[in-house]
Amino acid sequence: MRIISPSRKLLLRISAVFAGFLLVSVAILSVLSFAYGDKVKELVVREINSRLLVPVEVAQVDFTLFRNFPDASVVFRNVEMKPPDGLIDAPGLLHAKSVSLRIGLFSIITGNYKIRSLIINEASVTLWVGKNGRDNFHIWKPTDKTSGSAVEFDMQQVILQKTSVYYRNLVKKTDLAFGFPEFLLKGKMADQRYDLQVLGDVEIKRLILGDYNYTPKSLLGIRGVIQVNEALKRGEITDANLNFAGITAGIRGTIGYGNDNNPVNLSISASGADISEVLGALPLAFSEPYREYEPSGKLTLKAEIGGNWGKFTSPVIRTTFDLSDGSFTHRESGSRIRNIILSGKYTSKQGKTPEVLSLGSFSGETRNGRFKGRIQLSDFKKPLLNLSLSADLDLAELDGLLKTGEAADLSGKLVADITYRGAWMSGAKMAVTSNGLIRLSNVGFKNKKSGVEVSHINGQFELKNGRIYVDELRSIVGETDLKMHGFFDNLIGYLLFEDQPLHFETQLSSASFRLEDFIEISGSSDDSVGGQSLFPERLSFTAGFSIGKFSYKKFSATAATGRLSLEDNVLRAGELAFNALDGKVTATGLINSRYGSHAQIVCNARLTNVDIPRLFSEFNDFGQTSLQSRHMKGRGDATVQYASTLDNHLETDEGSVTAVADVEIRNGELIGFEPFQEMSRFLDEDELKNVKFSTMRNRIEIARKTVVIPEMEIQTSALNVKGYGSHTFGNEIDYHFSVLTSELRKNKRRKTPPPPTAVEDDGLGRTRLFLHMTGTVDEPVFSYDHRAVAKKIATDFKSEKKVFRDVIRKEFGKGKTQEEQTKTKPSTQFEIEWDEDK
Repeated sequence: MRIISPSRKLLLRISAVFAGFLLVSVAILSVLSFAYGDKVKELVVREINSRLLVPVEVAQVDFTLFRNFPDASVVFRNVEMKPPDGLIDAPGLLHAKSVSLRIGLFSIITGNYKIRSLIINEASVTLWVGKNGRDNFHIWKPTDKTSGSAVEFDMQQVILQKTSVYYRNLVKKTDLAFGFPEFLLKGKMADQRYDLQVLGDVEIKRLILGDYNYTPKSLLGIRGVIQVNEALKRGEITDANLNFAGITAGIRGTIGYGNDNNPVNLSISASGADISEVLGALPLAFSEPYREYEPSGKLTLKAEIGGNWGKFTSPVIRTTFDLSDGSFTHRESGSRIRNIILSGKYTSKQGKTPEVLSLGSFSGETRNGRFKGRIQLSDFKKPLLNLSLSADLDLAELDGLLKTGEAADLSGKLVADITYRGAWMSGAKMAVTSNGLIRLSNVGFKNKKSGVEVSHINGQFELKNGRIYVDELRSIVGETDLKMHGFFDNLIGYLLFEDQPLHFETQLSSASFRLEDFIEISGSSDDSVGGQSLFPERLSFTAGFSIGKFSYKKFSATAATGRLSLEDNVLRAGELAFNALDGKVTATGLINSRYGSHAQIVCNARLTNVDIPRLFSEFNDFGQTSLQSRHMKGRGDATVQYASTLDNHLETDEGSVTAVADVEIRNGELIGFEPFQEMSRFLDEDELKNVKFSTMRNRIEIARKTVVIPEMEIQTSALNVKGYGSHTFGNEIDYHFSVLTSELRKNKRRKTPPPPTAVEDDGLGRTRLFLHMTGTVDEPVFSYDHRAVAKKIATDFKSEKKVFRDVIRKEFGKGKTQEEQTKTKPSTQFEIEWDEDK
């Protein structure tokens, strides 16, 4: 037989008593729930309905004494609150999975029901203010304590579980969203004065104030006590801490509530905060520019929030801060600024007064350089920068830190002592005022897109009255050397920001200038995309130049002088003069690149004593292969008016070319020109291999891909030719010409002698043969030109008749003088009328 110890017997008795008590309690609670449940639910629902100003839909109402024992609970499930009447676009204030109202257990027995706690679970609370100022959260009738209702709201605790709270104000353009995983408000909220305990974490999902998004990336932890005064509508924070991104900040002060304008006076302080954690938790708009960098240092901060807040007002935020032992490192390049020390302050926007961020002093070092200064930035929408800077820096150590647009691989030394006051934003112009000196020594960089290197930049810049004056700047761009003096507007902004404009006026000289270097940098090289401008965007200038040697592709020139100006994507050239093609060239013109994907070129030029083979060679035989530089000799003069369209690769659209050229070619030769060989059945083949002529003059016109040659006469070593015609860019030809029959081959019999209709006397006793050449340059087709003969006979006959008419008229009246007519007796006037005069 098993013996039970006295202590164990005692434990069993206690357990039995406790179990019995528990069973009795459950039984009593079940009886109370059954007896009073429906009554309590009815009274609570009736009281809530009497106070609500908006309709509410509830799927189910439960009463329980077990869920929140020792309090009873009335639980509303799947609650949906409707918006107030007249606010069609407004959302309902509350949507919740469950809302529990807790009532003291003894209140049920006494019949005086006091609701002490509110628990909202998995809910969405939306506070909304429309454009007319009406809101959706004034839904509760004012409390009348003398009403004698059986249900009384004596709220002492509010718990939010997995709940989101939204606030949207269309008047002030405010959009807020907060998440509450578990948040507690505790205090005797029915009293006029009470201490409100606040405890929990807040997830700031959205924080949009006006046009700015301040949404941070970290939870905000709140622990503290607020002394609430309902009579004064004011809360005094005596002991509260905020935890954000590893920072613990103390908060003190007062804040008003419940009125259109509420006073606020808060003080927030934090010390020893890690700047890397702070920047990591900042809103995306603030942190995004720094994601490529790794900051460090200790931050001390103090903020004062004062003024009024309400529907149409916001308080002023004044912040002072200090950073010590700081550094700033570019993650990819490893460029680093160290020993950063700064102190500053920030004041938010107030009315028409813009926000201001100022650093009263800052300093730092690189491995071989140092800097110090002060800075102030006001109005973040249209920033105005006020800067004072002294620096002695190695630019290679800052390569990754500086946002240099298309420039990479910075090198060289910069020494600066400047002050600057002006706009600092995309599209803004140069500073209102700027003073000081900047000296560059052996500075260089590489253009990211083209790979062209800009090196050996040496010079001194003087900042004065919003401009940068250049005394003498030397540099090498690719294979081009430059020396210039003049002034620049907004050079710093253009180099540092992609959307900044640049204007300069300068006098430039170069011993050797290669145009491809600048076309590649401007983005107009062969890999340019359609729609890109021929010239760099936002660039304008006026420049005089003197170039010893100029080159572009095969073309070269020496002793080039002139003036260029670029404005609104139109490049104008004036007073151009240079030696080229073994002769001299003068010109004026413009290139209009406003069209984006193409440009219009117009120019007037005069070429004097140029070498014709070199002209064809350096211009790639003008895009054709039939008549090339190897086929020609001679020198010439020309006056040219030219217009065409260029794409952004500087390629000419053949269909757009129009030109008028007055040309004179001297001592010319055509050597081995294939189309002439086709005339060997008429002329001596050996003579056609090398045709010489002394002088040729004509006006040549180009339009619609066709070269039109008016009638002209050429005296060559092989024959005397008269002719005219046209020649397309596709080498299709249509030439009409005539030769003396006396110059035709005598030692070769023609199988088909020319018909009489293809031969005509030239009026000097010599017979001319009229020929027509069609087809292409590579495969010409010769035929007798019957129509040309008929045209000549008609023209000659008409000319002879005109001479005859003139003689007759002179002899018979119209040619006589007035004196002769007065001496002659009056007689009947008559006139011979010719058919051609009708």
